Amino acid sequence: MLEKLDVSMQAEYLRLLATYVPAVLFIINDCGEPAFISQQWFASTGLDWEQTLAGEWRLLVHPADLAGCAVMWERAKVENCPQRAEIRIKNATNSIYQWHIAQLIPVIEGEEPPRKWVGVLTNVTEQKNAEGLLQLVINTIPGCIWWKDKDSRYLGSNKKNASRAGFADPASIVGKSDRELVWKDQADVFRQNDLRVMETNKPEYHIIERITLADGRLAWLDTSKVPLHDADGNVVGTVGSYEDITERVLLEQQREDFMASLAHDLKVPIVGAWRALEALQAGSVGPLNEAQSKLIGQIVSSQRHVLDMVQNLLQVLRYEASGGEVFLAPCNISHVVRACVSDLKHLFLQKELEVELDAPSALVMMADEAAMQRLVMNLLGNAIKFTPVRGRIAVSVESLDHMVRIKVSDNGVGISKEDQERLFRRFFQGGKTKQHAAETGLGLYLCRQIAEGHGGKISVESSEGNGSTFIVVVPADGSDKKQPQDSMSNRERH
Repeated sequence: MLEKLDVSMQAEYLRLLATYVPAVLFIINDCGEPAFISQQWFASTGLDWEQTLAGEWRLLVHPADLAGCAVMWERAKVENCPQRAEIRIKNATNSIYQWHIAQLIPVIEGEEPPRKWVGVLTNVTEQKNAEGLLQLVINTIPGCIWWKDKDSRYLGSNKKNASRAGFADPASIVGKSDRELVWKDQADVFRQNDLRVMETNKPEYHIIERITLADGRLAWLDTSKVPLHDADGNVVGTVGSYEDITERVLLEQQREDFMASLAHDLKVPIVGAWRALEALQAGSVGPLNEAQSKLIGQIVSSQRHVLDMVQNLLQVLRYEASGGEVFLAPCNISHVVRACVSDLKHLFLQKELEVELDAPSALVMMADEAAMQRLVMNLLGNAIKFTPVRGRIAVSVESLDHMVRIKVSDNGVGISKEDQERLFRRFFQGGKTKQHAAETGLGLYLCRQIAEGHGGKISVESSEGNGSTFIVVVPADGSDKKQPQDSMSNRERH
């Protein structure tokens, strides 16, 4: 519309524009000399036209920003496209620096290279101060915080996180991806976590991760990530924070090393006492009367229970130390299940339990036989413990669509819905009655770890007062075997 006005009207409109627009407007030629500057420049700098034309404006630009101005000008002449830079300019009278965004836009006339550039200088001091205050607050937070774009490139970070990456200034990490930082070996895992949070648009809390720090040390992190949204609610990246839990992890490892040593040392005398009691029970030192035989039977049962708890503890610790690795080999799972039922026959007889066993004579699968034996023994022991005298237990194993399914059912006390949600967690011991939980709270947790280690799963069907059915389903060929993980990542954290 402006081109329809005569020259004098155009000039008047441009003068009004330059006068009332809060930004500084200017025009420079290809030698970098100003041809026009709006009045805001003189008001904000304290210079007059002659001083500006003489180049005294350079004395007002922060020394650290002069190089950036020169680069912007050289790029403007070479690239013939708009350029932008952030610079600090002070007032000649009070020497107080103000932040500005400087922009240069080439004036294109025909096919000739531009001879003039229109410039805009916008004061953004308040915005920078607000950003600086926000950065100060973020830097004061004791944990590490960062935010990334959809490509997992850093948009910002607090000072602590930048320092762990080897940077003194958080701005140095902006634009980089995890592949360019000291923890590049873990970058793929971090990227997968970022993608999952963005794709599901749901936060994830307490992700246990391990990173390499700038000084070469390995650190364990408890990380939380949430989706980053724009003003319209679209996911545009992630925001994350983490707590360094390395010291806590090391203490836990020391504690569990002690537990493993203690459990191993306890196992030897427990087994020795158990064998001696069995010998007494068998009459090796003479016949026993009914009362003596009953008493020794009770002691043997208690010793067997203590031994099972110690073995569960040892196996959990070994399993977690190996990252959940199982060693597959051809295994006749029918034989394993039958052997477990046979080994516990005396416990079935003590409670006069009816046991139904449905297993083919041979069903071969790829499995860790020792681990599967422990799984079946734990499920049977659990069923015996919570089934009333003269109750019923049903055990079955079958092949089903390239899977093997093991079921252990009882008509015992059952499990509440609330407890079912936490039943397979580490150290969970049940609700008010501690139903279906051994004293250590490790038996069913170990069953879950073994099932998942084989690429399968374990579930329960139950209601209070109506018994329980535990179902284990694992691939027959071991094709979905779980890959070993770091021991801390493999450990349940609740």
